[in-house]
Amino acid sequence: MLIIINGVKINANVEKVNEEIKEFQVGFEVTGENNFNLYSTLLKNDKVRVKLPDINLEYESKITNLVSSHKGNLNENTIVYFSFKISEIVDEEKEWTMFDGLFHTAIHNWTRTRALAKILENNNLLTKEEYEKLIDEIGESDFEEMKKYILEGK
Repeated sequence: MLIIINGVKINANVEKVNEEIKEFQVGFEVTGENNFNLYSTLLKNDKVRVKLPDINLEYESKITNLVSSHKGNLNENTIVYFSFKISEIVDEEKEWTMFDGLFHTAIHNWTRTRALAKILENNNLLTKEEYEKLIDEIGESDFEEMKKYILEGK
């Protein structure tokens, strides 16, 4: 069956392990040290984009239980067998990235700031100058906490 991993087409033996979590066992052979190195690098990614055109399936996946084997010395004629499992990455499993932190922080801050500014302005509770001064003070005092949230999601 054809499987496409991060745009790389591979003719492989693909067996369904668990349909609910889109888990498949995959095995294929390549010849030569160069192909071994190329496919090893491809399959060591933490997450990959998987397409299984024969069953009309495409999703973000993690690769587990990666094994490669060959007999004798690795050279241009050596047959190498790869075996691994792929399974869909669900939202709870996705690793927090700095982009996630920046995105969430920016949206939350934008919304909060706009709402507070509107309330303060409508009720004549704070001048524009006082408001901007408070923003600067809070930015300085909360910097480390904001940095930790952006970088780690904590």
